[in-house]
Amino acid sequence: MPGWYPDPAGRPGHFRYWDGSSWSQQTTTTPQTSPAPHQPAQDAVAQPRRGIGWLILIGAVVLALLVWWFAFRPNSQLGGTVRPDTNSATPTVSGWDETSTPNPSESAGSQNPQPSAGQLIACPDNGTTSTRVSTDGRLHGGGISASRVPGWIDGGITLMWVDDVQAQSDLVYPGWFSVIGVGALRVDEGFSAPQPSAQMMMSCFATSSYYRGFSGRRDLKSTAVTVDGRSGWHLTSEIYVALPNLPQVKGDVVDVIVVDTGDPRTLGVFVSSYTIDDTGRQRLVQNSIDSLRVG
Repeated sequence: MPGWYPDPAGRPGHFRYWDGSSWSQQTTTTPQTSPAPHQPAQDAVAQPRRGIGWLILIGAVVLALLVWWFAFRPNSQLGGTVRPDTNSATPTVSGWDETSTPNPSESAGSQNPQPSAGQLIACPDNGTTSTRVSTDGRLHGGGISASRVPGWIDGGITLMWVDDVQAQSDLVYPGWFSVIGVGALRVDEGFSAPQPSAQMMMSCFATSSYYRGFSGRRDLKSTAVTVDGRSGWHLTSEIYVALPNLPQVKGDVVDVIVVDTGDPRTLGVFVSSYTIDDTGRQRLVQNSIDSLRVG
């Protein structure tokens, strides 16, 4: 499908436009706001004409609102053209936990969480991307770090409810990515402890329009962990999608690991996703999970 995708040339942080049959010569670092190469940016808002007056002004305002809606609300029900990536790099900021959260009667460390009623999750929307430059071959954020995946590009993912994000992504199919990343969850935004924060993180990641065509979620593992002696919680879920343009994709396996690093203001979080049944990327992601540490 036409759209901006990570540059096949491999330049970190750059995106190139795919028109359905060929790649553009132009690249961009801001795909969420860049128009298609053949569409001048100034065409996004109609220019007023003499003699039309307030009618044209009102039309221009409505058009600007529609442009904003499709740029920042990719799961809009208004119709029209939306960004083609189905697991979007700029999700919206409210999520609905459709199928499962741990049953309160479960014992800590359960490997088989039971489904319970869905609940509305308020996902914060003021996350930040890390600006630090890592020289040790690791991703750093939120007081934790993990080894990079060889060959994956830096960036390509924005989690609007996570601070200090440093991440990598890999194009699986046009419009479908695998990712890993680390960052910080703020205590003053409701991320109070590792276990409930892992559930909140998974709900935001699964259903806040990050995945278009979301059709369900099944938790595979929910267990207490320790990372460098610090307490944490590891939640693994399968997130299912139904996408006519990607019938070969069932969905993703998503891992969320939240760690109490000792900072009273934040918790560290690791998140990863790879396509269900993709054993090659599964091994790469597992290597990063195994390398997770505080600091």
